[in-house]
Amino acid sequence: MLDKTCSRVERAMSAPVLVEMSKGPVTPPVRPRPNVGVTPACLLVEVVLALPVVSAVYLLVHRGAVFERLLRRVEGMLALPAHLRGQAQALDARLRDLLGQRAALLAALSWQLAGFGAGAIETWLALRLLQHPVGVGTAVVLESLTQAIRHFVFVVPAGLGIQEAGLVGFGYLLGLGNDASIALSLAKRMREILFGVPALVYWQWSWVFKGASDVRSSD
Repeated sequence: MLDKTCSRVERAMSAPVLVEMSKGPVTPPVRPRPNVGVTPACLLVEVVLALPVVSAVYLLVHRGAVFERLLRRVEGMLALPAHLRGQAQALDARLRDLLGQRAALLAALSWQLAGFGAGAIETWLALRLLQHPVGVGTAVVLESLTQAIRHFVFVVPAGLGIQEAGLVGFGYLLGLGNDASIALSLAKRMREILFGVPALVYWQWSWVFKGASDVRSSD
């Protein structure tokens, strides 16, 4: 009697388990980290901490003859043509000339900051429209980290794959889910297509038109 009761209990307990096993392996969903807010005070501290690094790089490029020193170190390991030393010195001199043009450098820096601000606003607005609102500080941090990794891996055309991986990784650290990060990357790619394709079409058209006009003038 006891054996029959135990067998019935085992069958009753094993039935739900078999049903769940028949559905396939169960993987827990990947949940984003809690939303990490970045305050303006935190951004100000980060800017202040970054200023010594930026100043050191500026002084190194402006007065350090970076390429000439780099070439001297490489010459001991590789057999390089002699004319490269003159090219390295010319490149260092050209960089010093460019950095000496304070007005042009300030204008370029202003345009760069304006473009970065527009990108941060784009990130903030896109995430808000995607029903994943974040603060302005978080949008600035996400945009700056994504731009940094794109510029670091500059050999990849248009940062294909780099931007997506950066947004997913940094977005997770800032509390965004993978779906929101990928959607944000697609929104940024759509903006690049909308602005880049017409420019490329116009460039090709002007090139063909210029070539045709040159042929007519030569005739």
